[in-house]
Amino acid sequence: CGSSSPAPAKPAVPTATAKPGQPAAPQPTAVPQGPAAVVNGQEIPMAVYAREVELRKAGLRQRGINVDTPQGQAQLVQEKQLLLDNLIDDVLVLQDAAKQGISVSDAEVEAEIQKGISTSGGQAKFEEQLKRDGQTLDDARTMVRMQLLYLKMRDRVVGTIQTVEQIH
Repeated sequence: CGSSSPAPAKPAVPTATAKPGQPAAPQPTAVPQGPAAVVNGQEIPMAVYAREVELRKAGLRQRGINVDTPQGQAQLVQEKQLLLDNLIDDVLVLQDAAKQGISVSDAEVEAEIQKGISTSGGQAKFEEQLKRDGQTLDDARTMVRMQLLYLKMRDRVVGTIQTVEQIH
């Protein structure tokens, strides 16, 4: 009775370098301590991953999928893997954008948010939609910033492609 057992081992953390498409180990139901993944030394917090998993579960339920059935569990596993892949991709894009000096200003983000408010039919309807989606205005800003950054990175890559004249 007086002996102490060794401390439990830390859970394995998926890591990624320049290959974000590699599958990571499925995430357990309980939220483990530590990062969800480490990308080139940058951690993706488990809290971010867990929150997004809950949003994905809610989305599946809204689409009429029972996540407690074997089919629902299989779909949830796919959603979790896709989510982790997307989070890793986001970090890779953020890292590459920083290396290239590409950023998105607060003014650019706010302009897109205002477009969304206008398209939604006003501030109240925009906020109602965010609430239905389980998001806050800060979540929307973060998502818009990432979308704009992806577009800028795409434009940078597309701008470097030289057109080749084909002769038939």
